[in-house]
Amino acid sequence: MSASVGSLATRPPETSTGTTVVRPDGTPPRVLLAEDSMAARVLTAALLRRMGCAVDAVEHGEDAVSHIQASDYDVVLMDIEMPVMDGFLAAREIRSLGGAAARTPIVALSAFVSDTQKTSNWRNSFDLSLAKPAGREQLRGVLQAMLHRDAPCAELCPQKDRVQPHECALIDLAELTDLTEPMPKGEVATLLATASVDLDEIAKRLTAALDSGDADQARKAAHKIRGIAASFAAPRAADLARRLEEAGEAISDLGAQLAACTTETAKLLRKAAVA
Repeated sequence: MSASVGSLATRPPETSTGTTVVRPDGTPPRVLLAEDSMAARVLTAALLRRMGCAVDAVEHGEDAVSHIQASDYDVVLMDIEMPVMDGFLAAREIRSLGGAAARTPIVALSAFVSDTQKTSNWRNSFDLSLAKPAGREQLRGVLQAMLHRDAPCAELCPQKDRVQPHECALIDLAELTDLTEPMPKGEVATLLATASVDLDEIAKRLTAALDSGDADQARKAAHKIRGIAASFAAPRAADLARRLEEAGEAISDLGAQLAACTTETAKLLRKAAVA
């Protein structure tokens, strides 16, 4: 894995007509991205900028609402689980503003599309849901649909088939390479190193929560792991985290598996960062 990821070459920005995203008048779109994971936020923002978008990136819903009150955006990409103000509440706040701000297309970002589909009224606030990890083609398709309203949701955001943790690798190399290959090698290394540090820290919080019997904090840690793992093509950790979030009270064994898997995933990302 490390040889392939480490050998990613620096590529110039995407500038051809077929790869950039533009407004109907041909000008670059303005995108507001709300994502609490710094590594995932930087990765997604970099992908968007490579498509020619002007991007403002914030880490929670309250900042997203403030930004859209102050500036006009063509599309908002909103993570669901964020501190201070979550994506659902932020989207509702934006819809209540009135005027052009309230009509701004809002796309929900989730580790699994079904997260948003479980909530019956999510369509009252969101125009579309997009499963993490959002690769270049997914992002491009969603932005084109929101800017030009010319593609149905089902074609843009297919539900991923869930697999058992033992059936999937710690890192999906092909997916990780696809996510990072438009980016300079040094930037990729920094992102992978940041993601590994984040995973290590959250694994420690998960272990502490399990040791103290705090199931609520354990599930919160699992959600954080799930988001980062999904963003950085780590399917086994993402699936274990999902299972812990949805499990009943007996989570000790599953939590221990997740903590160990997360630590091993962090090690692989760290190796890839220095390769």
